[in-house]
Amino acid sequence: MEAMELDQLPWFNFCYGTAEGDFGYIQLGCCPIRPVRLGEFLTLDGTTSKTLWQGVVALAQLPQVHNPTTGFVQSCNTSADQTTTGLKMKAEDFPPGVFFGHYGAKWRGRGTRSLEVLSKAKDFTLTDATNLAFDTFTLATRFWQHPLMVAYDRYREEIVNAPRELDQAAKAVREWNGLITKESVGATLFRFWRIAYAEKYPAALGEEQADTFPKTEKEQRDAATALVSAVKKLQKYHTSALVPWGEILRLRCHRPVPRWRRWPK
Repeated sequence: MEAMELDQLPWFNFCYGTAEGDFGYIQLGCCPIRPVRLGEFLTLDGTTSKTLWQGVVALAQLPQVHNPTTGFVQSCNTSADQTTTGLKMKAEDFPPGVFFGHYGAKWRGRGTRSLEVLSKAKDFTLTDATNLAFDTFTLATRFWQHPLMVAYDRYREEIVNAPRELDQAAKAVREWNGLITKESVGATLFRFWRIAYAEKYPAALGEEQADTFPKTEKEQRDAATALVSAVKKLQKYHTSALVPWGEILRLRCHRPVPRWRRWPK
């Protein structure tokens, strides 16, 4: 704690556990005290003494959680109020500039998924933790998969000059289990479908995306049309809309991958 009180770290989510069984979370970072703040992310005028630092916020005033009764803390670069369940932190509880970002009822795929799994876990092992760290379940499928299919089924007959593979694309999304694997065609189409829809409705990929799926008649028509756009884009760049996720996004280390470990063409 003495080292942390030096306030020499950049913004940093710090989770800890001790041999004695204590555990918790501290939002570390050198947060300046200024006489004026114009907003969360606005640049201040550096040519006036009115914006000079008047010290830094003390460690004790930073968001933190120690030994919560939930039995766990987690951090996926989410705000401090999402480190465990049941927290009611808000910006007004801290000095200006300390608590900001997507706190409260905002979309946070990784953090929400971690809280969901950990809040139900019993006797969580290192293997369980590793599996959660590499979990590929797409939380957005819970909110978007069914509404997209409803929209497609309702307005499919209105689509004229439908591109080839359109119905196959819809079937791939309908049958997708929400897990992103290199073989998953549904993952690719789900992503491209939502991107196409977001061109008209940007909030579909924003912080409120859990509740911005197509609901109205116009939104549903646009959602059906968005799948057409997604299929055409995939066909343009990949000759087919039925492209496995692994052919779209390939993750690899910085060193050349040995031939025997490469994915087959």
